Amino acid sequence: MKHLLHAMLFMAVILLAGCSQDGADSGEEEERPITLCYELFGSQTAEDTENEWYRELERRTGEKITVQRIPSVNYVSRIERMTTADSLPMAVATNDSLMSSPVMRRAISAGSFWKLDDYIEDYPALYQQIGEQFWESVRIDGAVYGIPRLRIQPRNGLYYRADWAQRLGISEVRTLEDFYRMLTRFTYEDPDENGRDDTYGLGFCWTDYGNKSWNGIATLTTVLGGPNYWEYRDNAMLPDFFTEEYLEALRFFRRCINEGVMSREASITTVQQRQKDFLEGNTGCCFGCIDDALGLQAELESRIPGASLSVMTSLENGDKRRRVNSDRGYNGMLMFNKSGEGGIRTEEELRRVLSFFNSLCKQEDLFTYGVEQVDFVQNPDGSKELLKMEDGTLKLNADMMDFTQIFTFDCMTGASEDSELKRQMEKVMEESSPYLVFDDADLLQSSTYIKKKESLNRIIQNASMRYILGEIGDEEFNAAREEWLEAGGTEVISELTEQYELKKK
Repeated sequence: MKHLLHAMLFMAVILLAGCSQDGADSGEEEERPITLCYELFGSQTAEDTENEWYRELERRTGEKITVQRIPSVNYVSRIERMTTADSLPMAVATNDSLMSSPVMRRAISAGSFWKLDDYIEDYPALYQQIGEQFWESVRIDGAVYGIPRLRIQPRNGLYYRADWAQRLGISEVRTLEDFYRMLTRFTYEDPDENGRDDTYGLGFCWTDYGNKSWNGIATLTTVLGGPNYWEYRDNAMLPDFFTEEYLEALRFFRRCINEGVMSREASITTVQQRQKDFLEGNTGCCFGCIDDALGLQAELESRIPGASLSVMTSLENGDKRRRVNSDRGYNGMLMFNKSGEGGIRTEEELRRVLSFFNSLCKQEDLFTYGVEQVDFVQNPDGSKELLKMEDGTLKLNADMMDFTQIFTFDCMTGASEDSELKRQMEKVMEESSPYLVFDDADLLQSSTYIKKKESLNRIIQNASMRYILGEIGDEEFNAAREEWLEAGGTEVISELTEQYELKKK
């Protein structure tokens, strides 16, 4: 009997332990950390969120978060592989390249991501922050599959070394020829006064077709009178690379290479290397998103005391109307995975994740200035001063580690209230708004392009880069245009034309 009692007690302990463990697992499952994945620019590779900024974010939102950051150089291919393997986290940031990826489109069609139509209006702060226009813009086959990643529209342009220009007596840059003369002087007149011939006027890269939107190709094509990617002209959709203005833009970059204003290694330069060259004073100007200049200014100044930046979104082109290449206002969206172990499993869990993003809408001060005494200090006059690290990087930027790829406000994160550059950028953006040129194919979808995107893009990118390097001329570029049409481009034009005309009815 005694042995029987011992055995029964032992079994009871085992069962209770099992139940307790099941309860712990169940509780953990219900309160899993919110897992996020986004594209990391620059050289940071940290995977953790163990710093004061993230702890403050978790304290304010009441959620534990885990972040996976993937370097931008292979972000698209990594996310495609993770999608295929059902190994995505709960929320993943997709850019325009991913949104047109056949892999992502198949996953969406297969039901791998949550539709948000029945939920988004239950989160008023988030719904209003994005705005109805952009919720409508990101619909795929009539449904909303994510939170649009908002971007400022007049942001495509260029930034350059204002201190170099001042040192060389360059007071105004208005026309394309003014701009070229500045680049030439940055190259040949020792703007850094180190006595060495070691600078290029312009930094350039084009390792991915999507770089075209900000690397100067699209910007100059628009400035010269061409489309912003696509234009409805003469009763059909016309891609920018079929225009004379596109070739004029390529000729500008070819001239830069021929006259030594831009390195011949531009064809193999990565985004990271281009930024490194600029921050180290090897180049004086880059095309890009002008709001990036705010973060670059602090880092540049710490490396090169006295260095300063200036920005532009457009250049005058003879007597033609001023034209500014417009960003569409968003770059992909934040999508919510429902597949695999890392996916959002239930509607209840989805609502919890959406509540987290709804609460982010109330954290503008945290995104703009960070944590007091950690990322900024309050000056006696009430202004906030952002703190810098030893290498000149803003402490806020280092702490956030590109979290704005997940969520951002219509503000310039990381700019103190008294920033001269910020005020200049706000003025430039305001003055640019009336001259924005939009992409006529925005919101349109070509099934052929989705299937053949990579091969079609490769034809144009290769031909364009070879044209810039002087390896081919107009005749060979025209042959590449014909190759593009035969490879599926004709169908792309037809599909987009049909959709555009239906939209306009």
